[in-house]
Amino acid sequence: MKLSRIFSSLLAFVSLWLPLSVLANWNDPTIVCQHTYVVTGQSFDVDYYNAPGGSCIALYPAKGTAKDAVASVSLSSAKGTVKITPPASEGNHIYRLSMCTGDKSTTLCDPVIIMSNASTEETSITTNKINYSRSATITIEYKNTLGTAGDKLVAYPFDTPLLPSTDPKYTAPAASAAISGTSGTTTMKINNAGYYSIYYLPEGHYETPVKTADILVGTPATLSAGLKYGPEDNIEITASNLSKKYNDWVGVFPFLSNIQTETPLYRVDLKGESKANITIPAGTLPLGMYRVSLFYNDSRSTSAISITKLTVGENNESLQYSDDETITYYNIICPTDNKGMTSENESSIILATRSMKLLTFTEQNEKAQWKLVKRDNGKVDIINRATGEYLLSRSSLQNGLNITKMGANDSTNNGFSFTRIDGNQFAISSIEEDGVLRYLTNQPIGVDADIPVLKANTKFVWKMIPVETVVTSIKNVSGKGESITVANGKIKVQGNQDYHLFNAEGSEMPKNAQLAPGVYLLKWKDGRSAKTIVK
Repeated sequence: MKLSRIFSSLLAFVSLWLPLSVLANWNDPTIVCQHTYVVTGQSFDVDYYNAPGGSCIALYPAKGTAKDAVASVSLSSAKGTVKITPPASEGNHIYRLSMCTGDKSTTLCDPVIIMSNASTEETSITTNKINYSRSATITIEYKNTLGTAGDKLVAYPFDTPLLPSTDPKYTAPAASAAISGTSGTTTMKINNAGYYSIYYLPEGHYETPVKTADILVGTPATLSAGLKYGPEDNIEITASNLSKKYNDWVGVFPFLSNIQTETPLYRVDLKGESKANITIPAGTLPLGMYRVSLFYNDSRSTSAISITKLTVGENNESLQYSDDETITYYNIICPTDNKGMTSENESSIILATRSMKLLTFTEQNEKAQWKLVKRDNGKVDIINRATGEYLLSRSSLQNGLNITKMGANDSTNNGFSFTRIDGNQFAISSIEEDGVLRYLTNQPIGVDADIPVLKANTKFVWKMIPVETVVTSIKNVSGKGESITVANGKIKVQGNQDYHLFNAEGSEMPKNAQLAPGVYLLKWKDGRSAKTIVK
């Protein structure tokens, strides 16, 4: 049985079908105005089409009818451009602009809303903050509004349509405040947590909102994650009640960093999402404590409930990576047939690259033992104990399958990533020289490749069983380092017995005791130390 790797790329064929539809009846009377904000006393252009004989274009108060027009122009052709001038004597107003019959008794097209202001500066609405607790005072500054009777500010949840009170679907605002004059400040309070927009309604017209300010009240969005993860665990984060309309985002920061100013180690943008399940791939974050924060609308505005903390740290299920001081050897076994990765070499000389095989083995066979060495880029080298051969991120096509290679390390070997699936079972993946991500899988030759299923007890995961830990930093008088094995919950040391045993909390443990699962530290009096795992 050969060890093979497969990669399934789901290619979605998307067909965009655009039905031919009539967007408008171009035989109808129509006006086109490029302006919704004009200066009182200054003319602006209006294009018109399909005007019947004797018609006109009229500018009239939003609360009135075409018969109340403050300016009008008769049309002498079916198509053309006219200039309309809102009279300075009328002051600031919201107007409707429409094509009408000559006597102005009937409008011939949907009116366009025009805001006429004596000031040439844009209207602005700003709040003193963008994040408020519930029922807190929201201070709003407004500038260059019309200053007309009925002007007001209203607050609505995001995406709520603004409709007049006469509409059956009308929704009352969450808060409102009357304003007077063209500039000033006012306040309002909102009781319910949520994302809100504050609209300026000239003369109180719901169909003519002009400017908005967006705020967050309370903490409508929530964030959750596990408290502790191992270095090979995917980190799962859930966010809900997001604004959807705006670019809320999640950032991961070192625990002691300033989340208001520092660049996150990991960021996910969530625009368009009301809920999100975020996965940070295993190995992305180094060991340590982190704060995960949910921010509003591409800002640094957050509050306590939208912050959680987590720790990435070793536990009794963590893989042990070998270094210059301590080496831990593993059997790498497929759970479906209990066969493992084994070198066929009869010597310790590394041969030319060849295909990896899965063979029946015993755990004491050094050809079936592998050490894991971390690379600077976070990937892992998998190295055979007996031969020193590397498992390579390279494969050759055979019978329709990608067959994994092993042999001498070189610049094309990219290393591997480990992702915990369950307990001591891991998915092992690499990005090969062709840029394709592939998973190690126990795929028989002559059988069609399967789509990866990253679940426990399948041929796409591997049991990582520690066999022995060897201390190499300082040799004893025989020139050999101590070897550490674990059997039936007991740690056995061959070599220098002048050591102390500690659990992960730092408490000293009896050397020959049957131990609970966990990570343990051995310290020799000559200064050497080693970590080992009791399963």
